[in-house]
Amino acid sequence: MDSISVGLQQKGKRLDIVVNMTKDIENLFKNRTVEFEIFIPETVKDIYIENSVGAVELDGITAEYIKSIVSVGELKLNNITSKNARLNTSTGSVRINNSQLNGRITTSTAQ
Repeated sequence: MDSISVGLQQKGKRLDIVVNMTKDIENLFKNRTVEFEIFIPETVKDIYIENSVGAVELDGITAEYIKSIVSVGELKLNNITSKNARLNTSTGSVRINNSQLNGRITTSTAQ
């Protein structure tokens, strides 16, 4: 855990969660993961998620605007309603279940 740091920073109405992993020789080949479960209040209407590596799963959200950028990993949406969605994965699939979305979904490579 010494090689993983988690930072929270509030910028106005925005909350940034940043996870950094050091690239020291001692931990180079160790499998290290960080998993978050974040509960979003119903009053939040704009959601933006950016993730470099790993899966992102959204469940039970109603929002005006949802934007998600996942570089390497799967994007899963369950029970989501959004009038304006912009969803993107570079390497990974997009799975949608029981959701109503207007917007654009793009992926470079998918299963």
